[in-house]
Amino acid sequence: MMKKWLMGGLVLSAFVAGAEMVVNVTGSGIQKVPVEIHVANNAFANCLKRNLELTGYFSVGAQGSIKVSGASGALTASGHGHSVTSNATFADDKSARMAARQLSNRMVETFANQKGFALDRVLFLNRGTSKGAGRPIPAELAMCYPDGYDIRQITNDGKMVIFQRWIKDTDNILCISDKGGATQIWQINVVTGQRSVKWSFKGTPTGIAVSPDGTRVA
Repeated sequence: MMKKWLMGGLVLSAFVAGAEMVVNVTGSGIQKVPVEIHVANNAFANCLKRNLELTGYFSVGAQGSIKVSGASGALTASGHGHSVTSNATFADDKSARMAARQLSNRMVETFANQKGFALDRVLFLNRGTSKGAGRPIPAELAMCYPDGYDIRQITNDGKMVIFQRWIKDTDNILCISDKGGATQIWQINVVTGQRSVKWSFKGTPTGIAVSPDGTRVA
């Protein structure tokens, strides 16, 4: 299941599918598994390297006990008595990075016996800059993968967006915005960009909590 993260500023908080995410540090001296990558596509190789190293289980260098080789449509990661293959094809940098994330997750599952997170989505506010005279540009909503590549802006209207929350197991989020002129709770589909007003209220909100099915807020 794809997880969704929420982030504010640089890294203020993160939530996975509506529940608080706890990061456990297992020790800075943990022995990492060395991986060497022999794939000519730079976008693929760089993205795979970043995702493998983000897991904390692997280090990528010139020599490794796990070797990744091949090209679009025929990729292999082998070592430690296991072999992982991928027939993912890519024609541009974006699709190459997606293939790298998919292979990274499979390598984590095979060699580390853990669940990979390279395909999770991170939702964050892209802070605006001041227009001068104390007139800041509101932060716009944006999304990327944990590796930081392929950032996509969700909103681009210069309106307030705060207290964004994922609706569990969907591509939809709820957030508070004044896009319609009043402070309202909006639902936004991060894939299609479709928006709709869900609730209106009076006063200044201090936050929202979403029910598991996304039908109620408090």
